[in-house]
Amino acid sequence: MLSIFYVVFFVGTIWLGLVYNHYLKHGIINNLQLALSLFCVINFMICLWEISLFFYIDRIKSRYEAMKKKLPKGSIGTIFLLKPASLASAVTLEYWSDIWSTYSLFDPSYSDTKSFGWNIDIGNGFSTLIPTILFAVGMTEHSLLDPRVMGMLGLASFWQEMYGTIVYFTQYIINRQWRHHENSLLQMVLLVGGSNGTWIVFPAMGIFASYQMIMSNSYSIFLS
Repeated sequence: MLSIFYVVFFVGTIWLGLVYNHYLKHGIINNLQLALSLFCVINFMICLWEISLFFYIDRIKSRYEAMKKKLPKGSIGTIFLLKPASLASAVTLEYWSDIWSTYSLFDPSYSDTKSFGWNIDIGNGFSTLIPTILFAVGMTEHSLLDPRVMGMLGLASFWQEMYGTIVYFTQYIINRQWRHHENSLLQMVLLVGGSNGTWIVFPAMGIFASYQMIMSNSYSIFLS
């Protein structure tokens, strides 16, 4: 089965469960909860991948070096998510660590433990995992945390995600990381720009929601 199937199933199942629970609990489909719960589920998955970046860096580095020697400049071979995977593989962090070997063709810093990209991502993976879960659930389960506490937690984690992404993307451009494998403009826009843009737009929405929770001392932003 293609790897992307597992991603869609994982994200879709949890996301729809969160949205459905919100509807059962409050009798409403709220657009902000809809968007932020989707982002939180995706970010939760990425946190796990980022943790794999820490534990399997030697594997990532060796596989990246092998791909770089094998593939011509500008080619990334078969897109990782379109590769087949067994269920036994798909439930392991080791398997998903291979996505970083492919991404290293766009930015070799992900195979370098001394780089900003590697360190900011493993930092996000470990530090935003729990806040992401709490925020995803807390938008619906209002007894979980006081709204101001949840708002402060959201401000801290969403700001970290957005700021880290902006700094990463800035250094990617300044250092012209695409030169190493001569990536095309289309590859950079879709895979680097698109993925990093997500971690700017949605955290900005999360910051807005968190601010509203703090100022109103309520979860009303998710109830209209």
